Amino acid sequence: MKFIVKCLLIFGFFLTLIQSCVLEERYHVNNDLSGIYEVSFSMKTDGEESEEKDVEEEDKSKFEELIVKINDTDGVDVVSSSLSETGFDISLKFKNLKSINSVNETTADEKTPAIFSLKDNKLFFIMNLPQDPEKDSKINSEKWLTHRVIVTFEDKMRRVRSDGFKKIDKKTLIYDSSKSNGNSEISFSIKLKK
Repeated sequence: MKFIVKCLLIFGFFLTLIQSCVLEERYHVNNDLSGIYEVSFSMKTDGEESEEKDVEEEDKSKFEELIVKINDTDGVDVVSSSLSETGFDISLKFKNLKSINSVNETTADEKTPAIFSLKDNKLFFIMNLPQDPEKDSKINSEKWLTHRVIVTFEDKMRRVRSDGFKKIDKKTLIYDSSKSNGNSEISFSIKLKK
């Protein structure tokens, strides 16, 4: 989601020190299409383990503004959020697909497509993955960033078609950038119960 990119920018200073990062997004979708969205970002820096330091006030302020913006979205409640020098966690409940799509729209700097959509009793998910703005730069996110997207459904999935996702059981799909072919977009569609 675009708001994740904003969170990552809070850590801009640390990009030169990064050894590895993990960005994990989890969606749990209920039968009524409400659900829970959780995102976590953690990074490991080069060098020795350092003492946990306080987050800069400016970074803390930006993060708090983002949480308020998300919480102001209709049909969304932020359940928990935390920020540290080495990462962040956000957990929220969404009332319906429009709610979770609105989080992406209200926090993006540019017009973004809906992540979830519903048509003819089929649920579609399409996510444009963040790309390196400078492909020739010395910092290549594919080497230091692992991005996982995990989508779990209340009931087992029927008639799944996916690009980039792997079905790991009857209720769960996962995308893992460390095991992908460099997708710029990931997607799936599933048939819903009537």
